[in-house]
Amino acid sequence: MALLSCPECGNSVSDRAPTCPNCGLPVSEVVQSARVDDARDAAIYAPAEAYLNEHRVYRAAFLKFDANNGRPVVTWSWVALLFGLFWYLYRGMWAKAGIQFLVVTFTAGAAAPFVWLYAVLYGKYDYYLYAVQGKQMW
Repeated sequence: MALLSCPECGNSVSDRAPTCPNCGLPVSEVVQSARVDDARDAAIYAPAEAYLNEHRVYRAAFLKFDANNGRPVVTWSWVALLFGLFWYLYRGMWAKAGIQFLVVTFTAGAAAPFVWLYAVLYGKYDYYLYAVQGKQMW
């Protein structure tokens, strides 16, 4: 037995009941409405199925990148702001973390603010390249 939401009144309706107890809408229409909603949601969110294991913040960013044909879109990453290089290491992006470390080291820290800003603005895109496209580098 499944509970469905009536499209007329929003009341919960059993799929075994003949009509909605609140408004009298036949359950067959309730079931049909649920199928239409499921089909519409499947069409809208089909690209996101590949991202189901990711946190909702990353799923939203990945959809933006997909909408832009896989090209970068500037996004804000609080995690990269707070943890920077360590976030790259945690997410498995060793090559980019290494490059960032080398740039900061060879510039005696002068490039650190720029590397940090890059991580904040493009960290999610870097993670998209790694998680979805399997690329360590651009």
